[in-house]
Amino acid sequence: MMIGYSKQQQLGRKSKAPKRAKRGQINQEEYSTALEVNARYDGSYGCYVCGKNNIEMHHVMFRSQGGRGKWRNLLPLCKEHHEMAHSERELNDQLKEHLTKMYGPHYYKDEWDLYEEGLIDEPTVAAYEKFMTN
Repeated sequence: MMIGYSKQQQLGRKSKAPKRAKRGQINQEEYSTALEVNARYDGSYGCYVCGKNNIEMHHVMFRSQGGRGKWRNLLPLCKEHHEMAHSERELNDQLKEHLTKMYGPHYYKDEWDLYEEGLIDEPTVAAYEKFMTN
């Protein structure tokens, strides 16, 4: 059996990343994982700051700054704290510091960011998770 290479591999081209807007979207799996992880640390599914149950998912590294819709970049916040995180730099800086301590300096990136930066060899979820957990 002959092992072939894709046309992109033969031409030495990298795969093309999805559009920026798509990479910032939060899918159901990432949303659920963010809730589960937060609940492990504080025992609730509520706001990370105050514990209220009516939450919105917050991109800690804003999408406009390259933050992706990955669970490591997401924290559940009530409407009040979500608005504060966008209007008061001090709160968002504290949230960024927290996630950097928890997951490292690449917490807000996705597999395509790591691939484009040469930190992983291929833009797969498996390669991404291996990098993020080592």
